[in-house]
Amino acid sequence: AADLEALRLRLRLETRFAYLDLRHAESQQEESAAAAMLLRQRLEHLAARHSAGLVGRDALRPAQDALAAVERQAAAERAERHLAHSRLAVLLGQAPAELVVAPAPPAAKPATPGQTPAELPAAVIARRPDIAAAWNAALAAAHERERVRLERWPRLTLTASGGVLSDRLGDWLRRDAVGWLAGLALQGPILDGGRHAARHDAARAEAEAAQANYRQQVVAALGEVESALLRLEAARQQDDSLTQQRARRAGHLADTQTSARAGRSDALALIDAELELLAARREQHAGRHALQVRWHEARHSLGY
Repeated sequence: AADLEALRLRLRLETRFAYLDLRHAESQQEESAAAAMLLRQRLEHLAARHSAGLVGRDALRPAQDALAAVERQAAAERAERHLAHSRLAVLLGQAPAELVVAPAPPAAKPATPGQTPAELPAAVIARRPDIAAAWNAALAAAHERERVRLERWPRLTLTASGGVLSDRLGDWLRRDAVGWLAGLALQGPILDGGRHAARHDAARAEAEAAQANYRQQVVAALGEVESALLRLEAARQQDDSLTQQRARRAGHLADTQTSARAGRSDALALIDAELELLAARREQHAGRHALQVRWHEARHSLGY
């Protein structure tokens, strides 16, 4: 039962990962489409300047290379989205062609996972199926060892029997025709050639092995929890840094728009600022995706 519950938890985690990968691929596709549109506009402006003789042909090459790179990236993201969709369908027990996932709302942003307590008691890992299985195995081995130990002592049982002493009908009416027998029966191993001692040694070894396995499972689980929480904290710090970077890029875009309205900046500077903000937003979405993955990994390590 514990192994079955562990399998269910693992499948649940894989399903969450597949759904998060699907949404992440969709958001990255949207960012790539927006970046491709801005790069085409930038290339058009450069082509117009080249036609006017303001810039050379070499100025077009970086913009063309950037547009081609974004288009290749968009193709890879479509493949990633297809793979995530197929994996999610298989985990849900459906054919990929039958699974329909509603698109995310346009204004939706990747959610930020909740906070974890600063100090978690070690007892929280008791809900993990592998820990429960190891504990039950240790208990069973201990009970078996005790049962084998008790077998070496004699068993004392009280036995009784009753019946008639004669098979003749006339003798059944006599008072001494009914007889009763009561006594003690003593049974126990006398000479078994050391078989019981060997069974006891084997049961003791199995109990000690089960206890050692339980301790090892607990230590490994505590290590998994600590590692998962450390990775979660690192992902949270990275998300905070990327959020601040996006805010700085948004402020730079606002300043560039103000300068463009005042005539101090041209269209290329405005497009470059928009591309920088788009890249920061893309990095933030990737960081938020990693944060969500680490969050679910931490919950899984705690048995949720």
